[in-house]
Formats: sequence, C-alpha cells, structure tokens
Amino acid sequence: MYAAQENGDINTTVKGTTATLQYKGNKCYVWVVDGYFTDGKPGNAKINRDLCKKFGETLDEVLELERNIFGMESEMLIEKGQEIPMETNCETGTIVNILMYDIMGDYVEGNTSGTYGFFTNGDYFIKGTVYNNTSFSNGGKYLHIDTGFASDKNTLPIIFGTIVHEFQHMIHNGQKKESENQSESVFFDEMCSSLAEDLFQTKLNLDDMYCGKYRFTSLQYSWRILPLFVWDYAENLASSYSNAYGLGIYVAKKYGGADFIYEFMHNDAAGLESFLETIKLHDPTATKESLLRDFCTELCTGKTFNTTVVSENHIMNDYNYPLTSFDFKNFQPSSANAKGPLYTSLTGEINEYLPDQIDISMVQKIKSDSETIRFYGKSEDQIKEYIVIVKE
Repeated sequence: MYAAQENGDINTTVKGTTATLQYKGNKCYVWVVDGYFTDGKPGNAKINRDLCKKFGETLDEVLELERNIFGMESEMLIEKGQEIPMETNCETGTIVNILMYDIMGDYVEGNTSGTYGFFTNGDYFIKGTVYNNTSFSNGGKYLHIDTGFASDKNTLPIIFGTIVHEFQHMIHNGQKKESENQSESVFFDEMCSSLAEDLFQTKLNLDDMYCGKYRFTSLQYSWRILPLFVWDYAENLASSYSNAYGLGIYVAKKYGGADFIYEFMHNDAAGLESFLETIKLHDPTATKESLLRDFCTELCTGKTFNTTVVSENHIMNDYNYPLTSFDFKNFQPSSANAKGPLYTSLTGEINEYLPDQIDISMVQKIKSDSETIRFYGKSEDQIKEYIVIVKE
C-alpha cells in the first residue's frame, strides 16, 4: 500500500507500507496500515475491528444510494496513457477500498482540525506507477481516511460524513470531465461532496455540525472574502468550502434537491457551464449575473436554506435524500456576535472587487409601508448594484 504518512503535501509525500484487511464486505474493504490497529479501545490514532466494521458497513449501505444520484465512478485504470479494465488488473478488482492510517503522521490528542480523509485520482494508475514525480499509485479504488480523528470519540461522527464526501470525489473523477478552469472544477467537485454529506445526514443520523451544514459557520462572511467559482487552497480554504456549499445547497433546494444534483452530474458539460445549463432546465432565462443576484437575496433572507426538499424522481430503497432545513438568518456560532450573515457597513461607495465577488450592505430598515428608501452608491461599470427589500 501507499499512504501519505509523512508531514507535507498529501499528494506528493507518500511511501510504501503494509496494511491488513480488517473488514470484507460485499462492495467495500477496510484496510488498516500496520501500527494503527488495536485489539483494545480506540485511541492515540489506533482503531479496532468494531470501528472498521462500522466504516465498512456505512459505505456498503450508502454506496449504491450515492451512485444513484451522482453516477458511477470509473472502473478503468491507466497504463502508459491507455485505459485498461480494473476488474482484471487490480488486486481487489472493482471493490471500493478504505485505507486507514494517520494521514501525514500529524496526530495530536484533542485536535479537531486537519485532513479527515482524501481521494486522489493518482490511485487510478497501475499500482506502483509514479505520478506527480514522487507519489505512487495503489492501482484501484481507494479512499484514504485518518485514524487520528476516527479514534477520537469527539471527531468520530465526522468520519462517516467524510466517507460519503470522499466517495463523491471518486465518482466525480469518473463522471465529470474537468473544465478549462482548474479552480472552477475543484469548486464544483467540492460543492457536490459537501452536498453529499447533507443528502446522507438523515441516513447516517448525523447532527448538523457533522455534515455540510457546519460550513454555515464560515458562510456568514466567506462570500465577501473570496469570489464565487474560485478555489483557494492557500489562504482561504474555509471560505472556498463555504462558498461552494452555500451556493450549491441554495440552488439544489430551489430546483429539486437530489433531482437537481442528478441532472447536474449527468450533464456532459463541466464547471460553471454545466451548472448554468442545469439551472436553465428549470429557468431558461438564468444567467451567471442572475445567479449571483439571487444568491445575494438568499443571503439576506435565508428562506430557501430554511426549507426541506426531498427527491421526487430518484427515490431508492425508500430513501428520498432529504436536504433538511437550516435557519441561517438566525444562526449564531459561538465565535460570532451577530446572527446570520455578517454584512459590510455601507459607506456610500462600492470598493474595487474581483470578478464574481459579491457583497451585501444593510441600508436601513423600513418603518412603514409608505417609507421611501434613498440609496446613494457609486460603482464602476462592471459592478452591478441591486436593492433587495426583505419583508420581515
């Protein structure tokens, strides 16, 4: 096996190791890298067979449900630039493998932030093939999951959402081609994985803070820090996740929940083009500008966030993929002094913004139906200004 066991970039710092099969299901195997398994109680980045069974059974249970909405992952490996069947060229055939270990070897007791798991398309090369100059492929379907967080009861619930999140990445790799803009491709890939967490929140019995909804914490302000459709690994990773999730959950709920996600994932286009084409199935007049404008309105009202939407056309095994409600307007994380979105103060002048960046300023509250709003603003030609009137 090849695992990211050293501190550094998980995509380039890997080394060969051995792992033992601890769960063998119908469609999923769970492997634990030697040194991270215990016959006793979980802890200190070590997990036991009971946890391996829970993780394996989780993926065995949701695997077909997830494919039903997002599509099918690739079952072809790459050898010398050519695709060959995984079934006959992989040690585990087309089984989905969960490989568990302390990712990057950075376990610290009580830590709650870090890499819970990852999928890399580098594992789709023939086993042992070098890619990215220094990394090596496992030659099959592999999800890498961190035992440090899995062994801690406080972070354990997040692992179940991480499994469906990372499996979506595997599907996305096979289902959708990349757009010309790599950053944009990552934006929509991560959007779909965050939505997957919410689609299976009910199935996995997860609290709001253990699925996609916890990204509302950063969505309070992320949209004014980073333009939409942009993925920033370096300085604004939390804002990247929140923007992708916030826009995705809004549009999905507005246009059919899991049914919209199905339409998007089965659209042959990529990135923003695919997203807008899917929206136009429901609103033929939609444009990128109208999408940004309507999302601003949602950040002011939270009405769509605060609805529950279920699938009508893709129910499987009596599961209707509920996207449950969340009161964003009255949401108040412990670290914030204000409820809901944190607007910027109005100065009478709009500053310079990057393309596709949005901002919202609270002008005033109307005291009566007859009161008139006077808005004083100045902008460049490329900046659109709208007045949104929200009835309390």
